[in-house]
Amino acid sequence: MSKPQVYLVTQKNASSRSIYQKTDPDLLELPQVGCNVSLIAKTAPDVVFMMKENKDLIEDFEERHIKVIVVDPSSEKKYDAMVSLIAKVCGKQNNAKKLKNYYSTKKSKMNSLGTSNKHVYIASKESIYKPVTPSMFQSTILTTAHVKNAAASIKGVDYPTIALETLLTLNPDIVIMPRNASYSKDSIYNYEFFSSLDIVKNKKIYIMPEVVESWMDPVPSHILASLWLSYVLHPHDYTYENYKKDVIDFYKEFYDFSLDETLITK
Repeated sequence: MSKPQVYLVTQKNASSRSIYQKTDPDLLELPQVGCNVSLIAKTAPDVVFMMKENKDLIEDFEERHIKVIVVDPSSEKKYDAMVSLIAKVCGKQNNAKKLKNYYSTKKSKMNSLGTSNKHVYIASKESIYKPVTPSMFQSTILTTAHVKNAAASIKGVDYPTIALETLLTLNPDIVIMPRNASYSKDSIYNYEFFSSLDIVKNKKIYIMPEVVESWMDPVPSHILASLWLSYVLHPHDYTYENYKKDVIDFYKEFYDFSLDETLITK
């Protein structure tokens, strides 16, 4: 199979995604077609990769004789399968193997740091009451860093909403909030009904770094979120300098650009 053509298919303004600019500025010149089937068809793609949430569009593509591959990175296992599938279709199996080996090496490093007894709660950007559950891809951030999910008892996917009383009962040791959250650490620390929480008493709310892209999404760099959390939990054994070097090396190795280290935050 010949190398597939590449088209930028995004529902967001591509210029706002600095990972595109740093990886290959020419990507910004490609058609930004969102999930509009007619616009995608005009680009005459060899294949369309589609998230399962948009599978209702498959029939429209097939009527236009466009090949569609549905991917589902909703768990670590499914994410790995997605990477392997995309690599096979695009003839980039060696790249996928290199990424897999990188994951294995870094996971071994995190294994050597040991298991933490901390219960960590990852909140959504919309609300502290919307946690990452064990059924979500983002829970791999915790399992890879060998910590317990404080929301392990919560069912559902896509950040289900829990009650105030439930959060008080969970009483996590650490809360992680996204950098682009609609609320602030102070809004949690200063809320009177949260005064009994250990995260408030011990000031244990952390903001997940977002270096050129979100590490909480099912993207190749997601393992950097686990490395950051390992630094938070084991700062003497896995130092900030260790973590920073790993971030810089990752983007150089897999995206071939030199990351400005001032963009890396604790």
